[in-house]
Amino acid sequence: MRVTEAFRDAQFLAEFAALQPQSVENWRMNHPDFVPQKWWDYRPTDSKGKPQPRKLWQMNQEWLREAWRKHFNIGLFDLMRLITSVFDPDNLTDVMFGVSERPTFATLSEMPEELYPYQKAVLYLKENNWRSALCERCNMPFVAAHNRQKYCGRTLNAEGETCFTLARKEQKRADHARHRRVRNRKRRKSYAASTA
Repeated sequence: MRVTEAFRDAQFLAEFAALQPQSVENWRMNHPDFVPQKWWDYRPTDSKGKPQPRKLWQMNQEWLREAWRKHFNIGLFDLMRLITSVFDPDNLTDVMFGVSERPTFATLSEMPEELYPYQKAVLYLKENNWRSALCERCNMPFVAAHNRQKYCGRTLNAEGETCFTLARKEQKRADHARHRRVRNRKRRKSYAASTA
């Protein structure tokens, strides 16, 4: 399969959806242009001007995970929530004029002309929603390369084993246990016939 920029961005989006708070700084350094850098530290306020308990990236990640669980079969509200909650805080009118309220969503006039890779990936998965999958082994989001893919390719241990390789090993063990008697009987019969 030829990996397109949109597919690669969707893979980064899956990484972001699975991102843990302790890994944020490293992920930001590896993907500096995926979203605006100042967005990571932005904390919106409620209608009374009180800061929200979580940063916007954490709120957005929750909405993204919800969309992933629905395999991006989402309506316009959920799509716009994902798209307009990623913005450069310095380009918000309220922030530029020093208003105490810090909105959760950018208005259309505050959105950049060129979409960020994050937003392109969301639109790509909305259009190709069959690609948004949850691993049957670890339940983490991933982007499917084909429509029968059930497992992600995340490395799970020091041996470099992925969910796919571990699931395959488990399937082979289960198959062996299920058919052991029949196979052993055939082997004994074959051995008996060869020694007679």
